[in-house]
Amino acid sequence: MNRAELRKRLADGPLILDGAMGTELKKAGLRPPQLPEEWLVSRAADIAAVSAGYAGAGSDAVYSCTFGANRINLAKRGLGERVGEVNRLGVETARKAAPGKMVIGSVGPIGEMLEPSGELPLEDARSAYAEQVAALVASGVDALVSETNIDLEEAVLAVGVARSVGDIPVLASMTFQGADKDYRTFMGNTPEQAAERLLQAGADVIGVNCGFGGADALAVVKRMRSAHPGALLMAKPNAGLPVVRDGLEVYLTGPDDFVREGLALRDAGVLVLGGCCGTTPAHLAALARAIRG
Repeated sequence: MNRAELRKRLADGPLILDGAMGTELKKAGLRPPQLPEEWLVSRAADIAAVSAGYAGAGSDAVYSCTFGANRINLAKRGLGERVGEVNRLGVETARKAAPGKMVIGSVGPIGEMLEPSGELPLEDARSAYAEQVAALVASGVDALVSETNIDLEEAVLAVGVARSVGDIPVLASMTFQGADKDYRTFMGNTPEQAAERLLQAGADVIGVNCGFGGADALAVVKRMRSAHPGALLMAKPNAGLPVVRDGLEVYLTGPDDFVREGLALRDAGVLVLGGCCGTTPAHLAALARAIRG
């Protein structure tokens, strides 16, 4: 898929993404410090089952399980020299589990703070992103997404690297904190600042994921739309905020409330919709039914 084809697809109506991967894998036994990407090597069937569940629920696209599949992050678990293999397995697993669906290559933060806020040199981060993006594109993804970003400068770097590989669609979403409804990233970036910089960097679709539920996501995308009325918007909110029960995080927003929030996002002009932490195939099935009437 190229950028023009994505715009044509969105002109026909909302694109339904998948839901959470990490919280679903935790149900299957994933525990920190394990990475979901490790299971691509040892337990790919568990990852495939999650993607197949979303495909069966009606999602138009699934993310590859490659959120943390960059050299710096994988090195923490002894997989730093297997970047190409892990990303290829992520794309192949998603493609086989969700035949006929779009596969979007997931690119998360590097996992270390960049200079000057942290100690990771900018060029090391750029190199890590370039290696992962190249592996995803070579594996045949339909689009790329830079997601769950808390540092706008790092997100801009990731989007710029993704944009440099050619005409592939690039999605970008930030994670915000909602204290006092101020809505800023961990590094203090506002939705308006994020919209401006991500679009300048070459993102085709911008928005929000993780952090909180649909009502707060709606407030964020409205501010992005106000700053850039012509922007294509995406939202992948959590199933609300979690509570801890028996040592595990439990998300309390059920499919009905998730749909209500999803329809409000659609009515606000969001054309790319999915779910993040705590969402399940049941949430996405209900959303797909509602969106498609």
